[in-house]
Amino acid sequence: MKRILVILLSLLLLLTGCSALGNGSDYTPYDEMVYARPMPEVMAALLAECCETAREEKGFQEVLSAVFDYYDAYDRFYTNYNLAYIEYCRDVTNEYWAEEVAFCMEYANTVEAGLEELYMALAESPVRTKLEGVYFGEGFFEAYDGEAVWDEGFLALLNRESELIEEYYALCAETETEEFGSEEYYDRYADGLCQVLIDLVLLRQDLADYVGYDSYAGFAYDFYHYRDYTPEQAEAYMTAIRDAMAPLYRAAWDTDVWEVGWNQGEDMYSYVRTCAKKMGGLVWEAFTRMDRAKLYDIAHSPLKYGTSFEVYLSSYQCPYIFVSPTGYGVDNLTFAHEFGHFVTDYAVDGGSWAGTDVLEVFSQGMEYLSIAYGEANKDLSRYKLADCLSIYVEQSAYAYFEQLLYALPAEDLTVERLYELYDQTMLSFGIDYEAMGYDPRDLVNVSHFYTDPMYIISYVVSNDVAFQLYRMEQEKPGTGLACFERNLTTECYYLLDFAQQAGLENPMAPGRVEAVAAELASLLGLNAMT
Repeated sequence: MKRILVILLSLLLLLTGCSALGNGSDYTPYDEMVYARPMPEVMAALLAECCETAREEKGFQEVLSAVFDYYDAYDRFYTNYNLAYIEYCRDVTNEYWAEEVAFCMEYANTVEAGLEELYMALAESPVRTKLEGVYFGEGFFEAYDGEAVWDEGFLALLNRESELIEEYYALCAETETEEFGSEEYYDRYADGLCQVLIDLVLLRQDLADYVGYDSYAGFAYDFYHYRDYTPEQAEAYMTAIRDAMAPLYRAAWDTDVWEVGWNQGEDMYSYVRTCAKKMGGLVWEAFTRMDRAKLYDIAHSPLKYGTSFEVYLSSYQCPYIFVSPTGYGVDNLTFAHEFGHFVTDYAVDGGSWAGTDVLEVFSQGMEYLSIAYGEANKDLSRYKLADCLSIYVEQSAYAYFEQLLYALPAEDLTVERLYELYDQTMLSFGIDYEAMGYDPRDLVNVSHFYTDPMYIISYVVSNDVAFQLYRMEQEKPGTGLACFERNLTTECYYLLDFAQQAGLENPMAPGRVEAVAAELASLLGLNAMT
Protein backbone atom coordinates (compact mmCIF):
# COMPACT_ATOMS: atom_id res chain seq x y z
CA MET A 1 0.00 0.00 0.00
CA LYS A 2 2.38 2.68 -1.25
CA ARG A 3 -0.07 5.53 -0.69
CA ILE A 4 0.89 5.51 2.97
CA LEU A 5 4.51 6.11 1.98
CA VAL A 6 3.53 9.07 -0.20
CA ILE A 7 1.62 10.56 2.71
CA LEU A 8 4.45 10.09 5.19
CA LEU A 9 6.98 11.61 2.85
CA SER A 10 4.71 14.58 2.33
CA LEU A 11 4.64 15.27 6.06
CA LEU A 12 8.32 16.13 5.85
CA LEU A 13 7.42 19.31 3.99
CA LEU A 14 6.37 20.95 7.21
CA LEU A 15 9.92 20.66 8.49
CA THR A 16 11.10 23.02 5.78
CA GLY A 17 8.20 25.40 5.52
CA CYS A 18 8.51 27.70 8.48
CA SER A 19 12.06 27.95 9.77
CA ALA A 20 12.51 31.34 11.38
CA LEU A 21 15.81 31.34 13.24
CA GLY A 22 18.47 30.13 10.85
CA ASN A 23 22.17 29.68 11.58
CA GLY A 24 22.80 33.38 12.09
CA SER A 25 21.16 33.73 15.51
CA ASP A 26 22.10 32.21 18.85
CA TYR A 27 20.05 29.33 20.12
CA THR A 28 17.81 29.68 23.16
CA PRO A 29 19.66 28.15 26.14
CA TYR A 30 18.10 24.86 27.16
CA ASP A 31 17.51 26.02 30.72
CA GLU A 32 15.34 28.86 29.38
CA MET A 33 13.05 26.54 27.45
CA VAL A 34 9.63 26.02 28.99
CA TYR A 35 7.51 22.90 28.84
CA ALA A 36 3.74 23.29 28.56
CA ARG A 37 1.44 20.31 28.38
CA PRO A 38 -0.23 20.26 24.95
CA MET A 39 -3.92 21.15 24.94
CA PRO A 40 -5.80 18.79 22.59
CA GLU A 41 -8.97 20.93 22.56
CA VAL A 42 -7.01 24.01 21.42
CA MET A 43 -5.25 22.13 18.65
CA ALA A 44 -8.53 20.49 17.55
CA ALA A 45 -10.19 23.91 17.30
CA LEU A 46 -7.26 25.27 15.26
CA LEU A 47 -7.45 22.26 12.93
CA ALA A 48 -11.20 22.73 12.41
CA GLU A 49 -10.69 26.41 11.62
CA CYS A 50 -7.85 25.66 9.21
CA CYS A 51 -9.85 22.99 7.37
CA GLU A 52 -12.84 25.31 7.11
CA THR A 53 -10.66 28.07 5.70
CA ALA A 54 -9.19 25.64 3.17
CA ARG A 55 -12.56 24.50 1.84
CA GLU A 56 -14.19 27.93 1.67
CA GLU A 57 -13.77 30.52 -1.05
CA LYS A 58 -10.86 32.13 0.74
CA GLY A 59 -7.82 33.82 -0.79
CA PHE A 60 -4.58 31.98 -1.33
CA GLN A 61 -2.63 33.91 1.30
CA GLU A 62 -5.35 33.40 3.90
CA VAL A 63 -5.33 29.65 3.33
CA LEU A 64 -1.54 29.44 3.41
CA SER A 65 -1.42 31.53 6.59
CA ALA A 66 -3.87 29.13 8.24
CA VAL A 67 -1.66 26.21 7.21
CA PHE A 68 1.40 27.83 8.77
CA ASP A 69 -0.55 28.49 11.96
CA TYR A 70 -1.30 24.79 12.19
CA TYR A 71 2.32 23.90 11.39
CA ASP A 72 3.40 26.10 14.30
CA ALA A 73 1.00 24.26 16.60
CA TYR A 74 2.29 20.93 15.28
CA ASP A 75 5.86 22.03 16.03
CA ARG A 76 4.90 23.18 19.52
CA PHE A 77 3.38 19.82 20.25
CA TYR A 78 6.48 17.85 19.28
CA THR A 79 8.77 20.35 20.97
CA ASN A 80 6.90 19.86 24.23
CA TYR A 81 6.82 16.10 23.70
CA ASN A 82 10.61 16.06 23.24
CA LEU A 83 11.20 18.32 26.24
CA ALA A 84 9.15 15.96 28.39
CA TYR A 85 11.03 12.96 27.03
CA ILE A 86 14.42 14.56 27.75
CA GLU A 87 13.42 15.26 31.34
CA TYR A 88 11.99 11.78 31.78
CA CYS A 89 15.22 10.23 30.48
CA ARG A 90 17.16 12.24 33.05
CA ASP A 91 15.24 10.57 35.86
CA VAL A 92 13.07 7.57 35.05
CA THR A 93 11.76 7.53 38.60
CA ASN A 94 10.16 10.98 38.21
CA GLU A 95 6.44 10.28 38.03
CA TYR A 96 5.53 13.72 36.73
CA TRP A 97 7.65 13.41 33.59
CA ALA A 98 6.59 9.79 33.12
CA GLU A 99 2.97 10.96 33.05
CA GLU A 100 3.74 13.81 30.66
CA VAL A 101 5.53 11.48 28.24
CA ALA A 102 2.63 9.04 28.41
CA PHE A 103 0.15 11.84 27.71
CA CYS A 104 2.11 13.13 24.72
CA MET A 105 2.71 9.64 23.35
CA GLU A 106 -0.99 8.85 23.38
CA TYR A 107 -1.93 12.20 21.85
CA ALA A 108 0.74 12.02 19.10
CA ASN A 109 -1.33 9.66 16.97
CA THR A 110 -4.25 12.08 17.03
CA VAL A 111 -1.90 14.88 15.98
CA GLU A 112 -0.72 12.87 12.98
CA ALA A 113 -4.29 12.05 12.04
CA GLY A 114 -5.05 15.76 12.19
CA LEU A 115 -2.31 16.55 9.72
CA GLU A 116 -3.79 14.11 7.23
CA GLU A 117 -7.21 15.68 7.80
CA LEU A 118 -5.72 19.08 7.00
CA TYR A 119 -4.15 17.88 3.76
CA MET A 120 -7.40 16.25 2.69
CA ALA A 121 -9.15 19.58 3.27
CA LEU A 122 -6.50 21.38 1.22
CA ALA A 123 -7.04 18.85 -1.57
CA GLU A 124 -10.62 20.13 -1.75
CA SER A 125 -9.59 23.78 -1.62
CA PRO A 126 -10.42 26.15 -4.50
CA VAL A 127 -6.78 27.27 -4.37
CA ARG A 128 -5.39 23.73 -4.51
CA THR A 129 -3.54 24.26 -7.80
CA LYS A 130 -1.88 27.44 -6.60
CA LEU A 131 -0.91 25.80 -3.30
CA GLU A 132 0.84 23.06 -5.22
CA GLY A 133 2.49 25.47 -7.61
CA VAL A 134 3.80 27.88 -4.99
CA TYR A 135 4.54 25.67 -1.99
CA PHE A 136 3.65 21.98 -1.92
CA GLY A 137 4.75 20.86 -5.37
CA GLU A 138 2.86 19.57 -8.39
CA GLY A 139 0.66 16.55 -7.68
CA PHE A 140 1.14 16.75 -3.89
CA PHE A 141 -2.56 16.47 -3.07
CA GLU A 142 -3.18 13.44 -5.29
CA ALA A 143 -2.34 11.26 -2.29
CA TYR A 144 -5.24 12.87 -0.41
CA ASP A 145 -7.98 12.41 -2.99
CA GLY A 146 -9.23 9.14 -1.50
CA GLU A 147 -10.23 7.77 1.87
CA ALA A 148 -8.29 8.68 4.98
CA VAL A 149 -5.53 6.30 6.09
CA TRP A 150 -5.71 7.60 9.64
CA ASP A 151 -9.26 6.42 10.21
CA GLU A 152 -10.66 5.35 13.58
CA GLY A 153 -9.49 1.76 13.25
CA PHE A 154 -5.93 2.72 12.32
CA LEU A 155 -5.80 5.29 15.10
CA ALA A 156 -7.09 2.77 17.65
CA LEU A 157 -4.33 0.33 16.75
CA LEU A 158 -1.66 3.02 17.02
CA ASN A 159 -3.04 4.13 20.38
CA ARG A 160 -2.87 0.56 21.65
CA GLU A 161 0.75 0.39 20.47
CA SER A 162 1.50 3.54 22.47
CA GLU A 163 -0.06 1.95 25.55
CA LEU A 164 2.16 -1.11 25.20
CA ILE A 165 5.25 1.06 24.82
CA GLU A 166 4.21 2.84 28.02
CA GLU A 167 4.08 -0.56 29.73
CA TYR A 168 7.60 -1.21 28.49
CA TYR A 169 8.85 2.11 29.91
CA ALA A 170 7.14 1.40 33.23
CA LEU A 171 8.89 -1.97 33.48
CA CYS A 172 12.21 -0.34 32.56
CA ALA A 173 11.74 2.09 35.44
CA GLU A 174 11.16 -0.83 37.81
CA THR A 175 14.39 -2.54 36.73
CA GLU A 176 16.39 0.32 38.22
CA THR A 177 16.12 -1.54 41.53
CA GLU A 178 18.17 -4.47 40.24
CA GLU A 179 21.74 -4.65 38.98
CA PHE A 180 21.48 -4.54 35.20
CA GLY A 181 22.31 -7.87 33.57
CA SER A 182 22.43 -9.83 36.82
CA GLU A 183 20.72 -13.19 37.24
CA GLU A 184 18.25 -11.53 39.61
CA TYR A 185 17.51 -8.88 37.00
CA TYR A 186 16.69 -11.46 34.33
CA ASP A 187 14.76 -13.74 36.67
CA ARG A 188 12.58 -10.89 37.88
CA TYR A 189 11.97 -8.88 34.71
CA ALA A 190 12.91 -10.75 31.52
CA ASP A 191 9.73 -12.77 31.03
CA GLY A 192 7.49 -9.76 31.65
CA LEU A 193 9.45 -7.59 29.23
CA CYS A 194 9.43 -10.39 26.67
CA GLN A 195 5.65 -10.71 26.95
CA VAL A 196 5.25 -6.99 26.24
CA LEU A 197 7.33 -7.49 23.08
CA ILE A 198 5.07 -10.39 22.05
CA ASP A 199 2.01 -8.20 22.55
CA LEU A 200 3.63 -5.49 20.42
CA VAL A 201 4.46 -7.96 17.65
CA LEU A 202 0.87 -9.24 17.53
CA LEU A 203 -0.49 -5.70 17.53
CA ARG A 204 1.91 -4.55 14.81
CA GLN A 205 1.07 -7.50 12.62
CA ASP A 206 -2.59 -6.45 12.90
CA LEU A 207 -1.59 -2.89 12.08
CA ALA A 208 0.19 -3.89 8.88
CA ASP A 209 -2.72 -6.11 7.87
CA TYR A 210 -5.17 -3.27 8.50
CA VAL A 211 -3.50 -1.01 5.94
CA GLY A 212 -3.03 -3.74 3.36
CA TYR A 213 0.56 -4.90 3.81
CA ASP A 214 1.55 -8.56 3.59
CA SER A 215 4.14 -8.14 6.34
CA TYR A 216 4.91 -5.78 9.16
CA ALA A 217 8.47 -5.42 7.89
CA GLY A 218 7.20 -4.06 4.59
CA PHE A 219 4.87 -1.67 6.38
CA ALA A 220 7.58 -0.37 8.74
CA TYR A 221 10.11 0.06 5.91
CA ASP A 222 7.61 2.38 4.20
CA PHE A 223 5.78 3.97 7.10
CA TYR A 224 8.70 4.80 9.36
CA HIS A 225 11.96 4.59 7.43
CA TYR A 226 11.49 5.62 3.75
CA ARG A 227 13.78 2.93 2.32
CA ASP A 228 14.71 2.19 -1.26
CA TYR A 229 15.36 -1.47 -0.59
CA THR A 230 12.96 -4.18 0.55
CA PRO A 231 13.00 -6.44 3.61
CA GLU A 232 13.91 -9.28 1.27
CA GLN A 233 16.93 -7.40 -0.05
CA ALA A 234 17.92 -6.55 3.52
CA GLU A 235 17.67 -10.21 4.49
CA ALA A 236 19.97 -11.21 1.63
CA TYR A 237 22.40 -8.47 2.68
CA MET A 238 22.42 -9.65 6.30
CA THR A 239 22.94 -13.23 5.18
CA ALA A 240 26.00 -12.16 3.19
CA ILE A 241 27.33 -10.37 6.28
CA ARG A 242 26.74 -13.46 8.40
CA ASP A 243 28.63 -15.68 5.96
CA ALA A 244 31.56 -13.33 5.36
CA MET A 245 32.01 -11.61 8.72
CA ALA A 246 30.83 -13.94 11.50
CA PRO A 247 34.15 -15.86 11.49
CA LEU A 248 36.05 -12.56 11.69
CA TYR A 249 33.88 -11.44 14.58
CA ARG A 250 34.65 -14.62 16.52
CA ALA A 251 38.35 -14.17 15.81
CA ALA A 252 38.24 -10.56 17.02
CA TRP A 253 36.44 -11.59 20.17
CA ASP A 254 39.45 -13.61 21.25
CA THR A 255 41.79 -10.59 20.99
CA ASP A 256 42.35 -7.63 23.31
CA VAL A 257 40.95 -5.11 20.81
CA TRP A 258 37.82 -4.50 22.89
CA GLU A 259 39.56 -3.67 26.13
CA VAL A 260 40.21 0.02 25.46
CA GLY A 261 36.52 0.59 24.83
CA TRP A 262 35.75 -0.65 28.31
CA ASN A 263 38.66 1.03 30.09
CA GLN A 264 37.95 3.96 32.34
CA GLY A 265 36.53 6.75 30.24
CA GLU A 266 38.20 10.10 29.76
CA ASP A 267 36.59 13.52 29.23
CA MET A 268 34.22 12.92 26.32
CA TYR A 269 33.37 16.61 26.15
CA SER A 270 37.03 17.46 25.48
CA TYR A 271 37.32 14.60 23.01
CA VAL A 272 34.48 15.88 20.83
CA ARG A 273 35.44 19.52 21.29
CA THR A 274 38.97 18.82 20.06
CA CYS A 275 37.61 16.88 17.12
CA ALA A 276 35.18 19.66 16.16
CA LYS A 277 37.79 22.42 16.49
CA LYS A 278 40.27 20.59 14.27
CA MET A 279 37.57 19.94 11.68
CA GLY A 280 36.63 23.61 11.77
CA GLY A 281 34.04 25.21 9.51
CA LEU A 282 30.41 24.29 10.02
CA VAL A 283 31.28 21.50 12.44
CA TRP A 284 33.10 23.81 14.85
CA GLU A 285 30.40 26.42 14.46
CA ALA A 286 27.78 23.84 15.43
CA PHE A 287 29.77 22.80 18.50
CA THR A 288 30.20 26.36 19.76
CA ARG A 289 26.50 27.08 19.31
CA MET A 290 25.62 23.85 21.10
CA ASP A 291 28.01 24.64 23.91
CA ARG A 292 26.85 28.22 24.47
CA ALA A 293 23.22 27.17 24.82
CA LYS A 294 24.09 23.96 26.75
CA LEU A 295 22.08 21.89 24.31
CA TYR A 296 23.41 18.62 25.64
CA ASP A 297 23.32 16.41 28.72
CA ILE A 298 26.27 14.04 28.97
CA ALA A 299 26.45 13.80 32.77
CA HIS A 300 26.44 10.44 34.50
CA SER A 301 23.46 9.58 36.70
CA PRO A 302 22.16 6.24 37.98
CA LEU A 303 18.63 7.61 37.42
CA LYS A 304 19.10 8.15 33.69
CA TYR A 305 17.37 5.97 31.10
CA GLY A 306 20.10 3.90 29.50
CA THR A 307 19.99 5.42 26.04
CA SER A 308 21.54 8.16 23.93
CA PHE A 309 19.84 10.25 21.27
CA GLU A 310 19.54 13.59 19.49
CA VAL A 311 16.20 15.33 18.95
CA TYR A 312 15.17 18.48 17.12
CA LEU A 313 13.23 21.05 19.14
CA SER A 314 11.29 22.63 16.30
CA SER A 315 9.78 25.59 18.15
CA TYR A 316 13.26 26.68 19.23
CA GLN A 317 14.82 25.72 15.88
CA CYS A 318 17.65 23.77 17.48
CA PRO A 319 18.88 20.22 18.12
CA TYR A 320 19.58 18.69 21.53
CA ILE A 321 21.84 15.79 22.60
CA PHE A 322 21.22 13.34 25.43
CA VAL A 323 23.84 10.76 26.42
CA SER A 324 23.66 8.26 29.25
CA PRO A 325 27.37 7.54 29.69
CA THR A 326 28.80 4.21 30.75
CA GLY A 327 31.95 5.64 32.28
CA TYR A 328 34.08 3.80 29.73
CA GLY A 329 36.05 4.80 26.66
CA VAL A 330 33.14 4.05 24.35
CA ASP A 331 31.45 7.22 25.63
CA ASN A 332 33.77 9.30 23.43
CA LEU A 333 32.36 7.62 20.35
CA THR A 334 28.78 7.80 21.63
CA PHE A 335 28.98 11.56 22.10
CA ALA A 336 30.64 11.90 18.69
CA HIS A 337 27.82 9.86 17.17
CA GLU A 338 25.09 12.08 18.59
CA PHE A 339 27.08 15.20 17.72
CA GLY A 340 27.08 13.99 14.11
CA HIS A 341 23.28 14.11 14.25
CA PHE A 342 23.48 17.58 15.82
CA VAL A 343 25.67 18.90 13.00
CA THR A 344 23.29 17.52 10.39
CA ASP A 345 20.32 19.29 11.95
CA TYR A 346 22.36 22.44 12.48
CA ALA A 347 23.33 22.59 8.80
CA VAL A 348 19.72 22.96 7.60
CA ASP A 349 17.29 25.64 8.78
CA GLY A 350 14.44 23.78 10.39
CA GLY A 351 16.51 20.62 10.79
CA SER A 352 17.46 17.94 8.29
CA TRP A 353 14.68 16.04 6.60
CA ALA A 354 16.81 13.29 5.05
CA GLY A 355 15.69 9.70 5.55
CA THR A 356 16.51 7.50 8.53
CA ASP A 357 19.35 5.59 6.89
CA VAL A 358 20.93 8.72 5.42
CA LEU A 359 20.95 10.53 8.77
CA GLU A 360 22.79 7.61 10.36
CA VAL A 361 25.59 8.05 7.81
CA PHE A 362 26.47 11.40 9.36
CA SER A 363 26.28 10.23 12.96
CA GLN A 364 28.47 7.20 12.30
CA GLY A 365 30.60 9.27 9.96
CA MET A 366 31.39 11.63 12.83
CA GLU A 367 32.57 8.67 14.90
CA TYR A 368 35.03 7.68 12.18
CA LEU A 369 36.19 11.24 11.56
CA SER A 370 36.71 11.73 15.30
CA ILE A 371 39.41 9.07 15.11
CA ALA A 372 41.24 11.19 12.55
CA TYR A 373 40.60 14.62 14.09
CA GLY A 374 40.14 13.93 17.78
CA GLU A 375 42.70 12.92 20.38
CA ALA A 376 42.19 9.22 19.79
CA ASN A 377 45.02 6.92 20.79
CA LYS A 378 45.94 3.93 18.66
CA ASP A 379 43.99 1.58 20.90
CA LEU A 380 40.77 3.59 20.53
CA SER A 381 41.29 3.80 16.76
CA ARG A 382 41.72 0.04 16.59
CA TYR A 383 38.69 -0.39 18.84
CA LYS A 384 36.61 1.66 16.39
CA LEU A 385 37.62 -0.61 13.53
CA ALA A 386 36.58 -3.61 15.62
CA ASP A 387 33.38 -1.74 16.43
CA CYS A 388 32.82 -1.37 12.69
CA LEU A 389 32.98 -5.14 12.40
CA SER A 390 30.66 -5.58 15.36
CA ILE A 391 28.12 -3.16 13.86
CA TYR A 392 28.00 -5.27 10.73
CA VAL A 393 27.62 -8.51 12.67
CA GLU A 394 25.76 -7.67 15.90
CA GLN A 395 23.31 -5.17 14.44
CA SER A 396 22.65 -7.50 11.50
CA ALA A 397 21.96 -10.29 13.98
CA TYR A 398 19.45 -8.10 15.83
CA ALA A 399 17.80 -6.96 12.62
CA TYR A 400 17.70 -10.51 11.23
CA PHE A 401 16.10 -11.77 14.43
CA GLU A 402 13.57 -8.96 14.28
CA GLN A 403 12.47 -9.87 10.77
CA LEU A 404 12.18 -13.53 11.76
CA LEU A 405 10.22 -12.51 14.85
CA TYR A 406 7.56 -10.64 12.88
CA ALA A 407 7.23 -13.54 10.45
CA LEU A 408 6.27 -15.99 13.23
CA PRO A 409 2.66 -17.21 13.33
CA ALA A 410 0.70 -16.15 16.40
CA GLU A 411 0.80 -19.62 17.99
CA ASP A 412 4.63 -19.54 18.02
CA LEU A 413 4.85 -16.21 19.81
CA THR A 414 5.73 -17.46 23.28
CA VAL A 415 8.38 -16.29 25.71
CA GLU A 416 10.27 -19.58 25.41
CA ARG A 417 10.18 -19.51 21.60
CA LEU A 418 11.54 -15.95 21.48
CA TYR A 419 14.48 -16.83 23.71
CA GLU A 420 15.17 -19.89 21.57
CA LEU A 421 14.94 -17.97 18.28
CA TYR A 422 17.14 -15.18 19.60
CA ASP A 423 19.81 -17.60 20.80
CA GLN A 424 19.77 -19.50 17.49
CA THR A 425 20.06 -16.29 15.50
CA MET A 426 22.92 -14.94 17.60
CA LEU A 427 24.81 -18.22 17.30
CA SER A 428 24.41 -18.22 13.53
CA PHE A 429 26.13 -14.81 13.46
CA GLY A 430 29.00 -16.02 15.60
CA ILE A 431 27.68 -14.57 18.85
CA ASP A 432 27.98 -17.37 21.38
CA TYR A 433 26.26 -16.14 24.52
CA GLU A 434 27.52 -18.96 26.71
CA ALA A 435 31.13 -18.50 25.62
CA MET A 436 30.93 -14.71 25.85
CA GLY A 437 29.27 -14.66 29.24
CA TYR A 438 25.93 -13.22 28.21
CA ASP A 439 22.36 -14.38 28.69
CA PRO A 440 20.02 -15.17 25.75
CA ARG A 441 17.34 -13.23 27.60
CA ASP A 442 19.38 -10.18 26.61
CA LEU A 443 16.85 -9.61 23.82
CA VAL A 444 14.70 -7.66 26.31
CA ASN A 445 17.52 -5.10 26.60
CA VAL A 446 17.38 -4.15 22.91
CA SER A 447 15.15 -1.09 23.26
CA HIS A 448 14.71 -0.66 19.51
CA PHE A 449 12.64 -3.86 19.40
CA TYR A 450 10.07 -2.05 21.53
CA THR A 451 10.25 1.60 20.54
CA ASP A 452 11.70 1.72 17.00
CA PRO A 453 10.70 -1.42 15.10
CA MET A 454 12.75 -2.28 12.02
CA TYR A 455 15.17 0.60 12.68
CA ILE A 456 18.25 -1.50 13.44
CA ILE A 457 19.17 -2.36 9.84
CA SER A 458 19.77 1.39 9.37
CA TYR A 459 22.88 1.14 11.52
CA VAL A 460 24.31 -1.56 9.28
CA VAL A 461 23.78 -0.05 5.83
CA SER A 462 24.71 3.46 6.98
CA ASN A 463 27.84 2.13 8.70
CA ASP A 464 29.04 0.85 5.34
CA VAL A 465 28.71 4.31 3.77
CA ALA A 466 30.21 6.06 6.82
CA PHE A 467 33.18 3.67 6.79
CA GLN A 468 33.89 4.83 3.26
CA LEU A 469 34.37 8.37 4.63
CA TYR A 470 36.96 6.97 7.05
CA ARG A 471 38.83 5.18 4.27
CA MET A 472 38.83 8.35 2.16
CA GLU A 473 40.26 10.30 5.09
CA GLN A 474 43.00 7.72 5.64
CA GLU A 475 44.01 7.65 2.00
CA LYS A 476 44.02 11.44 1.59
CA PRO A 477 43.48 13.60 4.69
CA GLY A 478 40.65 16.08 4.29
CA THR A 479 38.71 14.20 1.62
CA GLY A 480 36.46 12.28 4.02
CA LEU A 481 35.65 15.47 5.91
CA ALA A 482 35.00 17.33 2.65
CA CYS A 483 32.55 14.64 1.53
CA PHE A 484 30.86 14.73 4.94
CA GLU A 485 30.43 18.53 4.83
CA ARG A 486 29.44 18.62 1.16
CA ASN A 487 26.49 16.33 1.78
CA LEU A 488 25.19 17.68 5.10
CA THR A 489 22.30 19.47 3.41
CA THR A 490 21.19 16.48 1.36
CA GLU A 491 17.47 16.09 0.76
CA CYS A 492 17.69 12.37 -0.03
CA TYR A 493 15.18 10.12 1.70
CA TYR A 494 16.88 6.99 0.42
CA LEU A 495 20.30 5.60 1.30
CA LEU A 496 21.15 3.88 -1.97
CA ASP A 497 20.18 6.99 -3.87
CA PHE A 498 22.25 9.10 -1.48
CA ALA A 499 25.33 6.90 -1.90
CA GLN A 500 25.13 7.26 -5.66
CA GLN A 501 24.69 11.04 -5.50
CA ALA A 502 27.61 11.36 -3.07
CA GLY A 503 29.87 9.28 -5.31
CA LEU A 504 30.08 6.44 -2.78
CA GLU A 505 29.62 2.71 -3.19
CA ASN A 506 26.29 0.95 -2.83
CA PRO A 507 26.44 -1.13 0.40
CA MET A 508 24.36 -3.85 -1.24
CA ALA A 509 26.35 -4.07 -4.46
CA PRO A 510 27.50 -7.61 -5.34
CA GLY A 511 30.80 -8.41 -3.69
CA ARG A 512 30.77 -5.32 -1.47
CA VAL A 513 30.33 -7.24 1.82
CA GLU A 514 33.12 -9.65 0.98
CA ALA A 515 35.46 -6.77 0.03
CA VAL A 516 34.82 -4.95 3.31
CA ALA A 517 35.33 -8.19 5.26
CA ALA A 518 38.74 -8.66 3.65
CA GLU A 519 39.65 -5.03 4.35
CA LEU A 520 38.67 -5.24 8.02
CA ALA A 521 40.56 -8.51 8.38
CA SER A 522 43.67 -6.79 7.06
CA LEU A 523 43.27 -3.66 9.20
CA LEU A 524 42.68 -5.68 12.37
CA GLY A 525 45.23 -8.38 11.62
CA LEU A 526 42.62 -11.14 11.64
CA ASN A 527 42.57 -14.35 9.66
CA ALA A 528 39.62 -14.08 7.26
CA MET A 529 39.47 -17.88 7.10
CA THR A 530 39.22 -18.34 10.89
